[in-house]
Formats: sequence, structure tokens, C-alpha cells
Amino acid sequence: LNPTAPSPYFELAFQYRAAQRFEEAIATYEAVLAMGPEESTRARAYLRLCQTYWTVRDDAQAIGYCDDALAADPSLAEAYAQRGQVRYSRRNYEGAIEDFERCVGLGSDRIEGFYLRGLAHYYLGGEDCDDAWTILNESLVMITQRGIGDAVLNPTLEGLRLVTTNCSGYVGRGLPTPVPPTAIP
Repeated sequence: LNPTAPSPYFELAFQYRAAQRFEEAIATYEAVLAMGPEESTRARAYLRLCQTYWTVRDDAQAIGYCDDALAADPSLAEAYAQRGQVRYSRRNYEGAIEDFERCVGLGSDRIEGFYLRGLAHYYLGGEDCDDAWTILNESLVMITQRGIGDAVLNPTLEGLRLVTTNCSGYVGRGLPTPVPPTAIP
């Protein structure tokens, strides 16, 4: 009925991504951009292209599309989080920390903005151990409160273990344990 409405295209591209038909997903997002949509829709299409390219491990393309998304909408916290993930996976820890801090600063509570930022601080070493310890502990609390699974919990715990093993101010310090639930009276 309305061939220029972007919503059905986003849904179609999502279905392509779910089916791991990434070329079709990319072509669909590019079709949205070819329609010349408003800035918020352009930003979302660029973000989805960034995510798709990151999924297929074309990090250079992913970074470019994340940058495009942020140029279209500098307040898009999800784009900072995604670009931070790409930078983290490329071992650009300074850039990842910067992106995750902007993501959190925009009010996002995405767990990647916390536990990956803490790990990035650890991998930078030196004075960053204090930041790593603090942020990873905050992450552990969030993970526990939200009931997030082992895919996030295990790297967070490993980061805390690495801090207590390799950072001089934390050697031998006990790892934090989850607070047991309080019985309801």
C-alpha cells in the first residue's frame, strides 16, 4: 500500500538477519536509505547496517556505518554501544571505553557499556586497574539483579579474577560474591 514506508523494510531485514541471510538484510537496509528517509530513520538504518556488518565480522564496514548513524543522530546510545563493541573486538580499548562512556552518559543501561568497559580498563593495565575493579563490580551487581546469563557473567567474573591476579593493588583480594536474597518476613 505504501512502498516508501520504512517499517516493513526494517521488519523484512530483521527476518533476513534472523535467518542469517545477511546479504539480503544489507540490501534491504540500503533500500531504506535509498528512499531518502528522515534523519532518525536514516540513523536507525545505519545502525542496523553496522550491527549486520559486525555480525559477519567486517569490522571496517561496521565502524563506518556506526559513524554514519552517529552523524545522523549523535544522541543514539545504541550506536555508541555497537561501535564500542566493534572497537573492543579490535582491541582498540581506548576507543571502546570512550564509546561505552558516551553510551552510559546518554542514559543507556546496556550491560555492554559496563562489563566490556571494565574489561577494556583492565587490558589497558596500570592505573586503569582501579577503574576496571569498580566498573566490573558495578556490572556484577547489574548482572545479578537482571538475571543475565553466563555469556556476560563469566567474562565479568574472569575480569575480576584477572584484576586480583595481575594488578598490584588487588593481588589476593577476594572476589565479590552475590548478595544472598533476603527472606520476606
